[in-house]
Amino acid sequence: DRTVRLWDAETGAPIRGSLNGHDGPVNTVAFSPNGKFLASGSGDQAIRLWDTETGAPIGEPMKGHDGPVLTIDFSQDDRFIVSGSADGSVRLWDAETYALLGTIIEDRARTVQSIVFLSNGQLIVHYRDGFTKLLNPPTLPIADSGVKMAQYTIKSVFPSSQAIPLGSQGQWVTFRSKRLFWLAAKYWNEDVTLIHISHGTLVFATGSHLVISDVSRALEL
Repeated sequence: DRTVRLWDAETGAPIRGSLNGHDGPVNTVAFSPNGKFLASGSGDQAIRLWDTETGAPIGEPMKGHDGPVLTIDFSQDDRFIVSGSADGSVRLWDAETYALLGTIIEDRARTVQSIVFLSNGQLIVHYRDGFTKLLNPPTLPIADSGVKMAQYTIKSVFPSSQAIPLGSQGQWVTFRSKRLFWLAAKYWNEDVTLIHISHGTLVFATGSHLVISDVSRALEL
């Protein structure tokens, strides 16, 4: 119905009335890490920001995609928003000025299904056809964006080159002596390295695969 609604996670009750502003179906939403803002992406090719306390829209719609916006995420410092679209592009936005900083990657032959902005600034881009890319932190300003912006630095929680090794107990993958999950046989002869773990989501890489897993139960999160 082209609206966004907020619900109390404990009671299931609506917190306030619907958030209206999109001219197409709402495909994706994301909370900022500080919880103050909600971003929504729509079939109207726009991204909108909302105040989570009041439900009021913030600024003007962010437009730049040539297709429906299917996925969005915030950087861990709340300064940037990344978006993916059916037009095959991944774009970066300034969350304070709402300005388009540029196109990080574009592949018109693919549809961007989901994006994760990791705490070290890297991006996981997953396409509808099952293809997944791991991108290094964007360097700003992005070349050929058509927008003159000041230099920014996306801070890392830990350097992307500093991987944290996972342990193993037989064919179990472990972290701090806790069993996370059973490792499939095809990974047994490969080195497994942790890329990111946050809020119960584990992302790790082997020599030839990138794996995303929910480990909240194993870690008692």
